[in-house]
Amino acid sequence: MPHRQMPQGASLALEDAIVLAKCLRDLPDQEQAFALFQKQRRDRVEQIVRYSRSIGRRKHATNPVQVFFRDLMMPLFLRRADKDAHRWMYEYRVDWEEN
Repeated sequence: MPHRQMPQGASLALEDAIVLAKCLRDLPDQEQAFALFQKQRRDRVEQIVRYSRSIGRRKHATNPVQVFFRDLMMPLFLRRADKDAHRWMYEYRVDWEEN
């Protein structure tokens, strides 16, 4: 059964578009531009996929008792969550001026 993933697909697609445009702008050879794009994006995308899968596994509960306690406790955990814990994911910036 596939794990649910965090809704980061649209954000990653926008980041990809900006980084790819920058690579194509800076390198006249398209093969080199796509190779650079892949190199620049791989670590971030893989990190988000790993994180998303780990969250999906924690949310996946089928036992009615597990579901009850998960749903009961989740709001408490979310209120106490560290606001800076996900900064690496949500505050990513592409420096358009950098070559």
